[in-house]
Amino acid sequence: MLKYITRVFWGERLEWNVSLKPEEVMRLVGSRNEGSWIERIFAPGIGASTGHRRFTLSKMSIGNIPMSANSFAHVLSGKVYETPTGSRVVAQFRLAIPVFIFGTIWLGLAFLIGVGGGVALLIKAASTRDIGHLNGAAAMFAAPIVGTGFLNFMRMVGCAENERELKVALTEALSRHSV
Repeated sequence: MLKYITRVFWGERLEWNVSLKPEEVMRLVGSRNEGSWIERIFAPGIGASTGHRRFTLSKMSIGNIPMSANSFAHVLSGKVYETPTGSRVVAQFRLAIPVFIFGTIWLGLAFLIGVGGGVALLIKAASTRDIGHLNGAAAMFAAPIVGTGFLNFMRMVGCAENERELKVALTEALSRHSV
């Protein structure tokens, strides 16, 4: 179950070794930005933000809100390390921070309510000897499973294309300079 929970929040990890200095890598990653937010209102593209050897690529909708018609779509967040031969780029797909916070609260409450309610109904069934409460307990224990399933379903709906586009954008920027 932990595998299904963590894949909602974090995705594939990518690494490149390139012959460029970190500043040049950051310039290349920043060049993936497809215009200002006003230009992406009606023609959504990829947004790139860079700074302090860290970057984020996201599929944009309006403004700097990471969207691709699905807020559960991952952004590609990475860091550039200096190496003797140039740079090492490490990136990983993850949820946008506001969605990460929402998902954590949502799943936490689903587990708290589901397990707590299930235990309470089991105790009530044992104390009253009424097996009718067991159906309610089973439903309560199912809440975290349904919650996790919902988040995984939202990740699957339309997110694969979004992640593919971000991966291709970064690969195109770095592949010519790979060591």
